[in-house]
Formats: sequence, C-alpha cells, structure tokens
Amino acid sequence: TLGSSAKLDEVQIKNEVAEASVTISRWLIDIEPPPTYARGAFKGNVDRWQITKFQPPAFVSLFAGAADTATGAPGGNLDGAIGLHTFNAMTPETERTTHYFWAIAQRETSKVENLIQSIFHDIQKTVQEDVAVFEAQQRSLELKPDAPMVTVKSDVGPIAARRIIDRLLQAEANRPRTQLRHPSLVDRV
Repeated sequence: TLGSSAKLDEVQIKNEVAEASVTISRWLIDIEPPPTYARGAFKGNVDRWQITKFQPPAFVSLFAGAADTATGAPGGNLDGAIGLHTFNAMTPETERTTHYFWAIAQRETSKVENLIQSIFHDIQKTVQEDVAVFEAQQRSLELKPDAPMVTVKSDVGPIAARRIIDRLLQAEANRPRTQLRHPSLVDRV
C-alpha cells in the first residue's frame, strides 16, 4: 500500500541512537511513487522519505512523504510534497497482547480532491496489514520461544530501541521498592 518496488540497495538508511530515543531515516531517491502517493499529482518519479522516531516506553512517530524528484526534499524543501505524520502508542495488555493506538496528521498541500481522506484510508489499511504481521510474529514466538533471533542490516534501529527498553527495565528493577511508589503513598504506609 505504502511501499514501493525499490530495491534495498537503493534505500539510504541513517540510524541515530541517543540515550533515550532512536531515529531511523530512510530515503528513496528518484523512484516510481507507490500507490498512496501516486494520487498526489506528481510529475513523474519522486524522492520519498520515512523518518521514524522511537521514544520509550512505546511511542513511535513517523514522518513519511514524497516530493517530485530533484525539488530539494532531502535538503528540507517540502513545497508541493505530501507529508504524513503518524503517531503510534503501543500499550501492553498482557504478556502476549498489546493495544495499538495510532493517529495521523497531514498538512493539506495538494489540490487533488479527497486526497487526505484517501491517504487516511490507505494508512488505516496499512495499520491492519501491520497488525496481521504482529499477530503472525506472536504466533511464531509462541511456537518456538527459544528460537534465536536473526537480524539483518536494517535491524540496527529496532535493536537499539530494544536495548533502551532493556536498560530502563533493568534500572527500574534495581530501584528500591519505596522509590517506585508515589511519595504521598509512601508517607501513609
């Protein structure tokens, strides 16, 4: 829905790992626009971006979009571009289930009628595609919980995010129990 036929070697990926966040930037330059963006009245190929930022405990913001090729999008010129901000908050329910909340914002930049509504429906479809993958991954994990994790080059960012979560969980586990309570509750105990 949102992807393209670009080969992985055509994707420019940059990972920025900070103490409490991970940002993954992907750029695809001079490619055919995927279906969602193709409705945006582009003149031909596009420069496409996807900038994902993870912040604990489970927030992911995504800024994605496309602009006509050679109009300066990689340098920050987004005139005439379609830009989407998607916000995701995953909230664990049980050890094996999670609530997946999301919202999308878009600045109206296109003269194409109903483009915003069309893009919203595409994003909604994509979220459902993602949920199907998450559910399949969970089933796979339950079948072989001790299976080794295989990583690929593009896993640098997600692995860094997992390390941040592990570090925060370890720090929380090492705190004395009284520090985990609200101060007003500690006084009453």
